[in-house]
Amino acid sequence: MSINSPLSSSSSSLLADYALFLGSEQQSDRINITVDEHYRIQLSTLADSRVLMKYHLCALPEPGLARDQLLEQAARRVCGMMNRYATAAVVDEAENALWLQRIIAANSVRDIDEGLGDFVNELASWSAFPQ
Repeated sequence: MSINSPLSSSSSSLLADYALFLGSEQQSDRINITVDEHYRIQLSTLADSRVLMKYHLCALPEPGLARDQLLEQAARRVCGMMNRYATAAVVDEAENALWLQRIIAANSVRDIDEGLGDFVNELASWSAFPQ
């Protein structure tokens, strides 16, 4: 598979094509990859040929002052970076963890690969954030 190969028409095939590009046999609408031996990123398909990229930033403290301060710090950081990055900080449904996520439009394997590269570059700017 070439990086310039068009992706299959269905959203569920997007990541299967990317997995093949990476040399993986994983055939799913969700894959987990590790980049630079540090960033474990989940990729999953969305409707309309979009891909969601998620990275677990940190566990959240129990409700209280420490949690409020951590979330405030994350919100300030995201707001300060909005003009440069397309990454959002989100709390998971169980309210146990803070994740960074990005959604990209993907019409080719190259789109996914470039989007992932951009996402990893954005993650590097969070390296000093409390873990």
